[in-house]
Amino acid sequence: MSAVGLGWKDIRLGEAQALLCGGFEALSATPRFLPRLQAARPGAIEMDDPLLLRAPVVDRQIAVYTGEESLRHGVTREMQDGWALQSHQRYFAAQARGFFDSELAPVDGVDTKNRPIRLTEDESPRPDSDPEALARLKPIYGSLTVTAGNAPGLSDGAAMLLVMSGEAARRRELVPRATILGYAQVAAGPTSGTTTPALAIRKLLVSHGLTPDAVDLYEINEAYAATPLVSTLVLADGASAAADRLRRRTNVHGGAVAIGHPLGASGARLVMTLVAALSERGGGIGVAAICGGFGQGDALLVRVDR
Repeated sequence: MSAVGLGWKDIRLGEAQALLCGGFEALSATPRFLPRLQAARPGAIEMDDPLLLRAPVVDRQIAVYTGEESLRHGVTREMQDGWALQSHQRYFAAQARGFFDSELAPVDGVDTKNRPIRLTEDESPRPDSDPEALARLKPIYGSLTVTAGNAPGLSDGAAMLLVMSGEAARRRELVPRATILGYAQVAAGPTSGTTTPALAIRKLLVSHGLTPDAVDLYEINEAYAATPLVSTLVLADGASAAADRLRRRTNVHGGAVAIGHPLGASGARLVMTLVAALSERGGGIGVAAICGGFGQGDALLVRVDR
Protein backbone atom coordinates (compact mmCIF):
# COMPACT_ATOMS: atom_id res chain seq x y z
CA MET A 1 0.00 0.00 0.00
CA SER A 2 2.94 2.31 0.66
CA ALA A 3 4.12 1.61 -2.90
CA VAL A 4 0.70 2.60 -4.27
CA GLY A 5 0.59 5.75 -2.14
CA LEU A 6 4.13 6.80 -3.00
CA GLY A 7 3.51 6.07 -6.70
CA TRP A 8 0.41 8.28 -6.59
CA LYS A 9 2.48 11.07 -5.02
CA ASP A 10 5.19 10.75 -7.69
CA ILE A 11 2.58 11.06 -10.42
CA ARG A 12 1.03 14.13 -8.78
CA LEU A 13 4.51 15.70 -8.58
CA GLY A 14 5.10 15.06 -12.27
CA GLU A 15 7.97 12.67 -11.57
CA ALA A 16 6.24 9.77 -13.33
CA GLN A 17 3.30 9.02 -15.60
CA ALA A 18 2.79 5.28 -15.09
CA LEU A 19 4.08 3.00 -12.33
CA LEU A 20 3.66 -0.62 -11.31
CA CYS A 21 3.02 -0.58 -7.57
CA GLY A 22 2.81 -3.52 -5.22
CA GLY A 23 4.95 -6.19 -3.64
CA PHE A 24 5.51 -9.88 -2.95
CA GLU A 25 6.35 -12.17 -0.06
CA ALA A 26 7.58 -15.74 0.27
CA LEU A 27 7.15 -16.47 3.97
CA SER A 28 7.68 -20.19 3.27
CA ALA A 29 11.25 -19.35 2.27
CA THR A 30 12.05 -16.88 5.07
CA PRO A 31 15.61 -17.60 6.31
CA ARG A 32 16.57 -17.90 9.95
CA PHE A 33 19.09 -15.38 11.27
CA LEU A 34 22.41 -15.82 13.05
CA PRO A 35 23.64 -12.89 15.16
CA ARG A 36 26.85 -11.22 14.03
CA LEU A 37 29.04 -11.19 17.15
CA GLN A 38 32.60 -10.40 16.11
CA ALA A 39 34.14 -10.83 19.55
CA ALA A 40 32.16 -13.88 20.62
CA ARG A 41 34.03 -16.81 22.16
CA PRO A 42 33.60 -20.26 20.60
CA GLY A 43 30.40 -21.92 21.72
CA ALA A 44 26.75 -22.38 21.00
CA ILE A 45 24.97 -19.85 18.78
CA GLU A 46 21.27 -19.15 19.07
CA MET A 47 19.43 -18.84 15.77
CA ASP A 48 16.52 -16.40 15.50
CA ASP A 49 13.36 -17.03 13.46
CA PRO A 50 11.88 -13.78 12.09
CA LEU A 51 8.52 -15.52 11.60
CA LEU A 52 8.01 -15.18 15.35
CA LEU A 53 7.22 -11.53 14.46
CA ARG A 54 8.82 -9.77 17.38
CA ALA A 55 11.21 -6.84 17.70
CA PRO A 56 13.70 -5.63 20.32
CA VAL A 57 11.62 -2.46 20.83
CA VAL A 58 8.85 -4.53 22.48
CA ASP A 59 10.62 -7.85 23.21
CA ARG A 60 7.49 -9.92 22.59
CA GLN A 61 5.55 -11.21 19.62
CA ILE A 62 2.97 -9.08 17.85
CA ALA A 63 0.35 -11.69 18.70
CA VAL A 64 0.99 -11.14 22.42
CA TYR A 65 0.54 -7.38 22.48
CA THR A 66 -2.35 -7.62 19.97
CA GLY A 67 -4.22 -9.71 22.53
CA GLU A 68 -3.48 -7.17 25.25
CA GLU A 69 -4.54 -4.20 23.11
CA SER A 70 -7.73 -5.88 21.91
CA LEU A 71 -8.89 -6.63 25.46
CA ARG A 72 -8.05 -3.07 26.50
CA HIS A 73 -10.59 -1.94 23.87
CA GLY A 74 -13.17 -4.51 24.96
CA VAL A 75 -12.66 -6.86 21.99
CA THR A 76 -12.82 -10.39 23.37
CA ARG A 77 -11.48 -13.74 22.17
CA GLU A 78 -15.05 -14.76 21.26
CA MET A 79 -15.48 -11.65 19.10
CA GLN A 80 -12.20 -12.40 17.32
CA ASP A 81 -13.19 -16.02 16.68
CA GLY A 82 -16.54 -14.80 15.35
CA TRP A 83 -14.84 -12.39 12.96
CA ALA A 84 -12.46 -15.14 11.81
CA LEU A 85 -15.38 -17.46 11.01
CA GLN A 86 -17.14 -14.65 9.16
CA SER A 87 -13.97 -14.00 7.14
CA HIS A 88 -14.04 -17.57 5.80
CA GLN A 89 -17.79 -17.50 5.20
CA ARG A 90 -17.62 -14.24 3.29
CA TYR A 91 -14.67 -15.49 1.25
CA PHE A 92 -16.40 -18.68 0.12
CA ALA A 93 -19.63 -16.85 -0.70
CA ALA A 94 -17.65 -14.43 -2.89
CA GLN A 95 -15.58 -17.19 -4.46
CA ALA A 96 -18.70 -19.17 -5.37
CA ARG A 97 -19.95 -16.34 -7.56
CA GLY A 98 -16.53 -15.76 -9.16
CA PHE A 99 -15.71 -12.50 -7.39
CA PHE A 100 -11.97 -13.24 -7.12
CA ASP A 101 -11.54 -14.51 -10.68
CA SER A 102 -10.36 -11.15 -12.00
CA GLU A 103 -7.75 -10.81 -9.23
CA LEU A 104 -6.06 -14.19 -9.59
CA ALA A 105 -3.30 -15.27 -11.96
CA PRO A 106 -2.43 -18.99 -12.22
CA VAL A 107 0.98 -19.97 -10.82
CA ASP A 108 2.92 -23.01 -12.06
CA GLY A 109 5.16 -24.92 -9.66
CA VAL A 110 5.93 -28.33 -8.19
CA ASP A 111 4.51 -30.15 -5.21
CA THR A 112 6.43 -31.81 -2.36
CA LYS A 113 7.15 -34.79 -4.61
CA ASN A 114 8.46 -32.54 -7.40
CA ARG A 115 5.40 -33.12 -9.60
CA PRO A 116 4.18 -30.17 -11.70
CA ILE A 117 1.11 -28.40 -10.37
CA ARG A 118 -0.84 -25.27 -11.24
CA LEU A 119 -2.38 -23.15 -8.50
CA THR A 120 -5.52 -21.37 -9.64
CA GLU A 121 -7.06 -20.32 -6.32
CA ASP A 122 -6.04 -19.35 -2.79
CA GLU A 123 -4.87 -22.24 -0.61
CA SER A 124 -5.42 -20.72 2.85
CA PRO A 125 -9.25 -20.53 3.20
CA ARG A 126 -10.72 -23.39 5.22
CA PRO A 127 -14.23 -24.56 4.26
CA ASP A 128 -14.39 -26.66 7.45
CA SER A 129 -13.92 -23.71 9.81
CA ASP A 130 -16.61 -23.67 12.52
CA PRO A 131 -17.18 -22.04 15.94
CA GLU A 132 -16.39 -25.20 17.92
CA ALA A 133 -13.08 -25.80 16.16
CA LEU A 134 -12.03 -22.17 16.60
CA ALA A 135 -12.94 -22.23 20.30
CA ARG A 136 -10.78 -25.33 20.92
CA LEU A 137 -7.58 -23.67 19.65
CA LYS A 138 -5.12 -22.53 22.30
CA PRO A 139 -3.63 -19.00 22.17
CA ILE A 140 -0.19 -18.77 20.58
CA TYR A 141 3.03 -17.49 22.22
CA GLY A 142 1.17 -16.86 25.47
CA SER A 143 -1.22 -14.35 23.86
CA LEU A 144 -4.44 -13.67 25.73
CA THR A 145 -6.71 -13.91 22.65
CA VAL A 146 -4.81 -14.67 19.43
CA THR A 147 -4.88 -18.23 18.08
CA ALA A 148 -3.96 -19.90 14.83
CA GLY A 149 -7.65 -19.68 13.94
CA ASN A 150 -8.19 -15.93 14.34
CA ALA A 151 -4.87 -14.99 12.76
CA PRO A 152 -3.89 -15.37 9.09
CA GLY A 153 -1.61 -18.11 7.87
CA LEU A 154 2.00 -17.53 6.89
CA SER A 155 1.55 -17.10 3.16
CA ASP A 156 3.34 -16.60 -0.13
CA GLY A 157 1.84 -14.17 -2.61
CA ALA A 158 2.21 -11.17 -4.86
CA ALA A 159 0.00 -8.28 -5.96
CA MET A 160 0.65 -5.44 -8.39
CA LEU A 161 -1.41 -2.51 -9.63
CA LEU A 162 -0.84 -0.15 -12.54
CA VAL A 163 -1.10 3.44 -11.30
CA MET A 164 -1.25 6.10 -14.05
CA SER A 165 -2.02 9.75 -14.51
CA GLY A 166 -5.34 10.51 -16.19
CA GLU A 167 -3.47 11.96 -19.15
CA ALA A 168 -1.37 8.82 -19.61
CA ALA A 169 -4.45 6.60 -19.42
CA ARG A 170 -6.33 8.68 -22.01
CA ARG A 171 -3.32 8.67 -24.33
CA ARG A 172 -3.29 4.86 -24.24
CA GLU A 173 -7.11 4.67 -24.44
CA LEU A 174 -7.28 2.85 -21.12
CA VAL A 175 -10.35 3.06 -18.91
CA PRO A 176 -9.34 3.44 -15.22
CA ARG A 177 -10.83 0.98 -12.76
CA ALA A 178 -10.68 3.57 -9.98
CA THR A 179 -9.36 7.01 -9.04
CA ILE A 180 -7.07 7.50 -6.05
CA LEU A 181 -8.34 10.45 -4.03
CA GLY A 182 -5.87 10.47 -1.15
CA TYR A 183 -3.25 8.64 0.87
CA ALA A 184 -2.18 8.91 4.49
CA GLN A 185 0.52 7.46 6.73
CA VAL A 186 0.65 7.62 10.53
CA ALA A 187 2.92 6.42 13.30
CA ALA A 188 2.01 5.65 16.90
CA GLY A 189 3.44 3.54 19.71
CA PRO A 190 5.19 0.24 18.92
CA THR A 191 2.25 -1.86 20.16
CA SER A 192 -0.49 0.14 18.40
CA GLY A 193 -1.04 -2.15 15.41
CA THR A 194 -4.72 -2.78 16.09
CA THR A 195 -5.48 0.97 16.04
CA THR A 196 -3.10 2.47 13.45
CA PRO A 197 -5.39 1.57 10.51
CA ALA A 198 -8.13 3.61 12.21
CA LEU A 199 -5.75 6.51 12.85
CA ALA A 200 -4.67 6.54 9.20
CA ILE A 201 -8.30 6.33 8.01
CA ARG A 202 -9.34 9.17 10.31
CA LYS A 203 -6.48 11.38 9.08
CA LEU A 204 -7.52 10.68 5.49
CA LEU A 205 -11.23 11.30 6.06
CA VAL A 206 -10.67 14.55 7.97
CA SER A 207 -8.48 15.90 5.15
CA HIS A 208 -11.32 15.21 2.69
CA GLY A 209 -14.17 16.42 4.86
CA LEU A 210 -15.71 12.98 5.20
CA THR A 211 -17.16 11.03 8.13
CA PRO A 212 -16.70 7.26 8.60
CA ASP A 213 -20.35 6.66 7.68
CA ALA A 214 -19.84 8.44 4.33
CA VAL A 215 -17.55 5.64 3.11
CA ASP A 216 -19.31 2.89 1.16
CA LEU A 217 -16.80 0.07 1.77
CA TYR A 218 -13.72 -0.56 3.89
CA GLU A 219 -10.87 -3.02 3.56
CA ILE A 220 -8.94 -3.19 6.85
CA ASN A 221 -6.21 -5.80 6.81
CA GLU A 222 -6.84 -8.75 9.07
CA ALA A 223 -3.30 -8.89 10.41
CA TYR A 224 -5.35 -10.51 13.14
CA ALA A 225 -9.13 -10.67 13.48
CA ALA A 226 -8.64 -8.15 16.28
CA THR A 227 -7.36 -5.47 13.89
CA PRO A 228 -10.59 -4.59 12.01
CA LEU A 229 -12.61 -5.10 15.19
CA VAL A 230 -10.53 -2.62 17.21
CA SER A 231 -10.06 -0.18 14.32
CA THR A 232 -13.79 0.04 13.56
CA LEU A 233 -14.46 0.64 17.27
CA VAL A 234 -11.88 3.44 17.33
CA LEU A 235 -13.38 4.97 14.19
CA ALA A 236 -16.77 4.86 15.89
CA ASP A 237 -15.35 6.67 18.96
CA GLY A 238 -16.11 3.62 21.09
CA ALA A 239 -19.81 3.40 20.21
CA SER A 240 -20.71 -0.28 19.68
CA ALA A 241 -23.73 0.36 17.43
CA ALA A 242 -21.73 2.70 15.17
CA ALA A 243 -18.86 0.19 15.07
CA ASP A 244 -21.29 -2.56 14.01
CA ARG A 245 -22.50 -0.38 11.13
CA LEU A 246 -18.92 0.04 9.93
CA ARG A 247 -18.18 -3.68 10.30
CA ARG A 248 -21.06 -4.56 7.98
CA ARG A 249 -19.19 -2.59 5.27
CA THR A 250 -15.71 -3.90 6.16
CA ASN A 251 -14.01 -6.81 4.36
CA VAL A 252 -17.32 -7.83 2.80
CA HIS A 253 -15.64 -10.60 0.77
CA GLY A 254 -13.49 -11.93 3.61
CA GLY A 255 -10.02 -10.90 4.61
CA ALA A 256 -6.52 -12.09 5.41
CA VAL A 257 -7.63 -14.53 8.13
CA ALA A 258 -9.15 -16.52 5.27
CA ILE A 259 -7.10 -15.45 2.25
CA GLY A 260 -3.69 -15.26 3.94
CA HIS A 261 -1.29 -12.43 4.68
CA PRO A 262 1.87 -12.38 2.54
CA LEU A 263 3.21 -9.31 4.32
CA GLY A 264 4.74 -7.47 1.35
CA ALA A 265 1.74 -8.09 -0.93
CA SER A 266 -1.29 -7.59 1.31
CA GLY A 267 -1.53 -3.80 0.98
CA ALA A 268 -1.81 -3.88 -2.80
CA ARG A 269 -4.18 -6.85 -2.57
CA LEU A 270 -6.46 -4.83 -0.27
CA VAL A 271 -6.65 -1.99 -2.78
CA MET A 272 -7.35 -4.42 -5.62
CA THR A 273 -10.13 -6.15 -3.68
CA LEU A 274 -11.63 -2.81 -2.63
CA VAL A 275 -11.79 -1.58 -6.23
CA ALA A 276 -13.43 -4.84 -7.36
CA ALA A 277 -15.96 -4.65 -4.51
CA LEU A 278 -16.91 -1.06 -5.33
CA SER A 279 -17.27 -1.98 -9.00
CA GLU A 280 -19.54 -4.89 -8.12
CA ARG A 281 -21.89 -2.62 -6.18
CA GLY A 282 -22.00 -0.08 -9.02
CA GLY A 283 -19.43 2.42 -7.76
CA GLY A 284 -18.79 4.52 -4.68
CA ILE A 285 -15.92 5.53 -2.42
CA GLY A 286 -13.86 3.21 -0.29
CA VAL A 287 -10.89 3.11 2.04
CA ALA A 288 -8.21 0.44 2.33
CA ALA A 289 -6.00 0.45 5.44
CA ILE A 290 -3.20 -1.64 6.90
CA CYS A 291 -0.92 -1.64 9.93
CA GLY A 292 2.84 -1.97 9.70
CA GLY A 293 3.45 -4.14 12.73
CA PHE A 294 5.28 -1.85 15.13
CA GLY A 295 3.40 1.43 14.96
CA GLN A 296 2.93 2.26 11.26
CA GLY A 297 -0.44 2.70 9.55
CA ASP A 298 -1.38 3.42 5.93
CA ALA A 299 -4.72 4.24 4.32
CA LEU A 300 -5.79 4.88 0.73
CA LEU A 301 -9.02 6.57 -0.41
CA VAL A 302 -10.42 5.57 -3.82
CA ARG A 303 -13.48 6.29 -5.93
CA VAL A 304 -15.07 3.99 -8.50
CA ASP A 305 -17.42 5.68 -10.94
CA ARG A 306 -19.15 2.59 -12.25
